[in-house]
Formats: sequence, C-alpha cells, structure tokens
Amino acid sequence: MRFANPFAPKPKGQGSERSDQIKGWVRRALALPDEALMTVSEIDCRDMKCPGKETIVLVMEQGRKGWILRLLVPIDQVTQELVDRRARDPAAQVR
Repeated sequence: MRFANPFAPKPKGQGSERSDQIKGWVRRALALPDEALMTVSEIDCRDMKCPGKETIVLVMEQGRKGWILRLLVPIDQVTQELVDRRARDPAAQVR
C-alpha cells in the first residue's frame, strides 16, 4: 500500500496553469502593471464565510507594500467573474 506524501513537491503542470490563469484574471481586474509579481495559494480558511479552503493572491509591486486578494473558495472553484467581483470589494483586499 502506498501513502501520498502531503509534503512532497507538486509536479509542474495543471496547478501551475491554473495559477497562471488566476494571475491573469487578477492582473486584468486590478489593472496591475506587468512588473507586479503575484503568488496564488490555497490555504485553510479561518473565516466562517468560506467552506474550509480559500485561495489567496499575494500581490507585490515595486516600491509598495505587498497585499492580498482573498477569494473565499478553493482554487479549483475560482472563476473570472469571482475575481472581478472580489477585485471591486475593498474588504477582499488585505493591505
């Protein structure tokens, strides 16, 4: 019997493509410059509003303090419409 190692590195592929897709949506929704760096992560949600997992996008722009855009759904449930809606919601942006 084989057990999955939760700490093993994830192979580059579908997760990376999904992350790139979400970064593109965020970049367009917030009109971020090409130089802005982003990371997309799925974490355990500590807020009662989300169902266990949430996706966070860390945005880093040169000369500015980094901040997060919170998407209150797991990474596989993020849509462009959700990104657009959360980008307009100041409460979704943790600065």
